[in-house]
Amino acid sequence: SQDVTNLSTYLTFNVGGFDFTACKWCLPDAKKAYNGIAMQAQGNTDATQQSRIGNTTSFGKIRKITVITYNEKYSPNFNIIADASQIVGVDVPASMTNAESLQTTETTAGSLKKFTTVFTPSSDCGFFAIYKNTQGALYTGEIIIEYDK
Repeated sequence: SQDVTNLSTYLTFNVGGFDFTACKWCLPDAKKAYNGIAMQAQGNTDATQQSRIGNTTSFGKIRKITVITYNEKYSPNFNIIADASQIVGVDVPASMTNAESLQTTETTAGSLKKFTTVFTPSSDCGFFAIYKNTQGALYTGEIIIEYDK
């Protein structure tokens, strides 16, 4: 029932004192989760169907974001952006970096491929957002944010 055009339907949560919001994220089928660790982000070329996640409390200065995803055969495909102000929400940011252009390492995790993708913001920013704007699902195990307060 999440509607990307209605912020009141977004999931909101707190991790370590930082607030986040997300839309079109869910728990995946058990076989898609590595050791039970994964969140499924639904993808679509239609902006009204794209999953998104990001922080609503500033990290101060984000140094690096590492996104760990799992898949049976496909490399990760998502867009990521960092900025000085909150960017996750109803509007899709104009310029994002596609994960395919980032440093990604592939290893094996059981029957799945494990992809570790690293994004380093080019300027001082405290907010990030990940959008899944292509067809298919994204199975995320971790989003690790290194920052200076």
